[in-house]
Amino acid sequence: METKINNLALTISEPPEKCTTMVTNEELLSPQTTKKSIPDRGQWSGPFDFIMSMIAYTVGLGNVWRFPYLCYKNGGVPIFLMEVTIGQYIQRGAMQMWKMCPVFKGVGIGNVVIAFMCISYFCVIVSWAIFYMFNSLSSTFPWETCGNWWNDEWCVDLQVKSTTLLNATDSHKTETSIEQFWERRVLKQTTTIFDFGGIQWELLLIMFFTWIIVYLALREGITKARKFVFFCAVTPYILLAVLLVRGLTLPGAFSGISFYLTPNMTKLLEPTVWKDAGTQVLSFFVDV
Repeated sequence: METKINNLALTISEPPEKCTTMVTNEELLSPQTTKKSIPDRGQWSGPFDFIMSMIAYTVGLGNVWRFPYLCYKNGGVPIFLMEVTIGQYIQRGAMQMWKMCPVFKGVGIGNVVIAFMCISYFCVIVSWAIFYMFNSLSSTFPWETCGNWWNDEWCVDLQVKSTTLLNATDSHKTETSIEQFWERRVLKQTTTIFDFGGIQWELLLIMFFTWIIVYLALREGITKARKFVFFCAVTPYILLAVLLVRGLTLPGAFSGISFYLTPNMTKLLEPTVWKDAGTQVLSFFVDV
């Protein structure tokens, strides 16, 4: 059976032998089923809202920071398209759409679990970003100097010249003020893995605030949160544009762009390159 939905062709083959209790589309959409257990789902007001929501769903923080980092270090779309197409066809969510073949019911459950894990992961990164934003409101950035309570005698000010570092007797023990701000102020890392440390109340409150934002955005369904969807869809591109403009204005910008766009084929012989590439592919597959 072949069905065309918004110029997307979906072919549903015969169910496998294990799908002996396959639920047909007519049963999913029957009035008895709808009245019993399936509530009425909201509809998109137009194609533009749907496209913007899909952009917000597929483009995230990883596109802003993780992918460029891996490119500097090393010189799942199919399932996403299938879910969108089938979901539009039968008008059901990620959990209920797989009733068409109960043997794949775990796929819907797995998608929800993975989505929750991804939200938990990115909420931590957002809490770090908000923490940095609050600390950047001061006239002097706290990670620029070594005169703070979290710094020690091995801290090196950013304004110290490289000649001073070369003359240091124990240069291998020195740490920049940025490193110490991240490890000692933000994360408050302990000296050993056996010491778990205490709760970072500042980050905990910020993370709680981000979860409240997520709840308010999804409380009445994504189809009613148009402004939030537009914000999530446009913000990553604004950030990328700001980073591009900032990068082009820095000294040696074109050298960096040339390094970014010129592949180093010898890196393909290193196992870490393939590990990071596989991690990026799986991360993108899970995110979408």
